[in-house]
Amino acid sequence: MISNDREFWDYARSKPDESDLAGVYTGTLVGKPRVEKPTHLDDVTLTLGTHGVGSVSALPVFDPEGRKLLSALSGHVTWRVGKPYDPHGEAWWLEIAIRVSDSTDETTKQMLILEQRPPHRFFMIVGCPDDYVGIELKRVTVG
Repeated sequence: MISNDREFWDYARSKPDESDLAGVYTGTLVGKPRVEKPTHLDDVTLTLGTHGVGSVSALPVFDPEGRKLLSALSGHVTWRVGKPYDPHGEAWWLEIAIRVSDSTDETTKQMLILEQRPPHRFFMIVGCPDDYVGIELKRVTVG
């Protein structure tokens, strides 16, 4: 389980500027996943450019319960900051629409924006939110 430490869950309470989010992020699986068969996740990389465009590499996709790794997504993304779950709430989320190179379909993912000031981190929930398992993405370079 992820520590319920206030520092980890220090989510952004005001909308971050796009320029503060631009950069390269790498991700790791955090918490105690309940994946049926232990598996190695490839290097997850998210690149956010300015003007709401970027790319993602090896972003894992799990079944709804977070017990089975189904695939990994790589491709171009369009992104924005919003409040998809509670428009009147405090927390801000990164919303990315992923277009895999050989497809016209888009897959949308949401990630909680952590840290009240740059550099921000992102947290994509895996399975049940109460399990505190997810992909944490941390900035490695400023874009």
